[in-house]
Amino acid sequence: LALSPDGKHIAGGSRDGYVRVWDLATGTLLCFRRYDGHVVDGSDCDACSRRPPVDAVAYEPDGSSILFICGCLIYECDPGDLQPRRVEKAPFGDNDIVRSMALSREHMAAGLEGGEVLILDSTTYALLREIGAHVDAVNGLSFSPDGSRLVSASDDRSACVWDVSSGDCLLLLLE
Repeated sequence: LALSPDGKHIAGGSRDGYVRVWDLATGTLLCFRRYDGHVVDGSDCDACSRRPPVDAVAYEPDGSSILFICGCLIYECDPGDLQPRRVEKAPFGDNDIVRSMALSREHMAAGLEGGEVLILDSTTYALLREIGAHVDAVNGLSFSPDGSRLVSASDDRSACVWDVSSGDCLLLLLE
């Protein structure tokens, strides 16, 4: 689930492969699109051979695009109609399940079901750093306004504040 930077829209993904955008003031469904299993570069991946869920959705900080991860692909879409502008193979394993994501001007963070947090370049989607953050699924991620810190929350009942440039845990919060 993601709130647009202007606070006017909510975008969400679902287990059935749909991405939807609603008007926050009226609750009106503005657009939706279903993303099915797919093929990239002539080959398919394990995650894409079945209908993968869309668990991770985020708006670009300037609101110009909605990004989401479905199976092994990163989609960049028009927020008005969810038409894909760019589709790239994600730089992680075909069997990795992404449960959360966040965007800053320079980075994308992806929280995996296995507890890892991946830091990607927000332009090229190249993997910059992998953080063995938690022992269970990472279900929440949020960047600080300047993008220098990342907060992760996990099913292991912990949250951590990370320094994005070093990957160091600055603060661990336990239940």
